[in-house]
Amino acid sequence: MSTFCNDDEIDEILLLQRKKQNQIKRLNKMRKEEEEEEEAAKIKMAQEKNDFLEEENYDNFDELNDCGENFKYLKKSHSYLKKGEGKLASHYYDETDFSKKRKEEIIKEQYKLEYNPYYIKDPLKYKYRNQI
Repeated sequence: MSTFCNDDEIDEILLLQRKKQNQIKRLNKMRKEEEEEEEAAKIKMAQEKNDFLEEENYDNFDELNDCGENFKYLKKSHSYLKKGEGKLASHYYDETDFSKKRKEEIIKEQYKLEYNPYYIKDPLKYKYRNQI
């Protein structure tokens, strides 16, 4: 068995090495470009931050409040409804027999549903059982 390669094999090996070197060069170039873009983005962010901090700040809130005088018409108060007077009609009724019975029915139905073994096993299937 010989360890020597013929010219065609050597050419193939050299070609593969060149391709690999070119790939490595391209990858390094892409990495450099990405790093440069990241640095440019960092510089841009720092510049924007500095610009924002250098802008005029409104420490004098009295000036801002003066601007609110232009919008007084938006703050209309309605004289027909005073604070705490927005009650429902049901606030003036006590508990009725109907409301007590309805409450008990709902509780019974809920217990019946929750302790149903078919419901416990698969609640969604139980919910849509009549639609199938």
